[in-house]
Amino acid sequence: MSDINDNNDPVAYLGPEASYTHQAALSLFPTRPNTLQPLPSIPSLFTALTSTHTTAVVPLENSSNGSVLPTLDALAVLSPQVTIVGDTYLPVQHALLARPLADGSTPAVGDVKRVYSHPQAWGQCTLFLEGKLGHATRVDTDSTSAAARKVAEADPGSGVAALASGLAGAMYGLVPVERKCADRGDNETRFLVLRRRRRTGHAGTTTTTTTTTTAIPAEGGATKKTLLHFRVSPHVPGALADALAVFKRYGLSLTSFYTRPDPEPPTRTETQTEAERGRGGWRYIFFVEFEAPGGVDIGPAVEELRGKTTGLRVCGSWKRSS
Repeated sequence: MSDINDNNDPVAYLGPEASYTHQAALSLFPTRPNTLQPLPSIPSLFTALTSTHTTAVVPLENSSNGSVLPTLDALAVLSPQVTIVGDTYLPVQHALLARPLADGSTPAVGDVKRVYSHPQAWGQCTLFLEGKLGHATRVDTDSTSAAARKVAEADPGSGVAALASGLAGAMYGLVPVERKCADRGDNETRFLVLRRRRRTGHAGTTTTTTTTTTAIPAEGGATKKTLLHFRVSPHVPGALADALAVFKRYGLSLTSFYTRPDPEPPTRTETQTEAERGRGGWRYIFFVEFEAPGGVDIGPAVEELRGKTTGLRVCGSWKRSS
């Protein structure tokens, strides 16, 4: 596992500037601000990561609103091509931001008719939105800073506002209508540092790999995190329980568990079987994150898990940041 700062390649992040992902990227790469490059959406980050960029910072989950689904869905498909090399946590405090009125005063909450923000922000500010902005229309944007930029382009007094960071407000010339809108004062988001997987070719050249290996080196000292995903047969009673029992048997601590619809279509045989059972032919993919003490080789546990599941892929293994 290499250090995330071991090269000077461009680092993609969910932009525009002043987004929370930008702030996380700055905290991770404080000596390399000029290498940070904003992209407009999470899917575009993964597209860049598998083609033009070697590193990207993406949001994974929030303490108030749970997992960021576009990130999980991209990892479900692209984990053979990318790997997680680190993570970081960032405090998140949303403000309601608007353009100053023509006389320089600040609009009132009651004047706001339309609010722009990223879908994650809605879930983090439920009490504020329902209590003070139930009358306003909500419009999704690709990031909170994109919402701030959208409001900055509107006419003063047009009744539009954004849920975004104070930094985004300052960058786009907005003023805070309300400074603290999150339901929880300890609201924070976890971000992943992703890197394109690479392998050495026969001629010594470096190319993007298309396979996921189980070779994860054991390192002394810091606790190690690992995120992987797999599938189990819905027709085998206790299949998921048998898979999860592997972690206990090897003394590995589960820290998170996510379920998403399987992005890969079922085979014709599976579809026919499900139809005979009177149910839809879709399946689930299970994401599991766990921790192991420094120096512990998790390879045997992963290999045993592979024997109890299908399509197992290791998304990454890295030193715990906190």
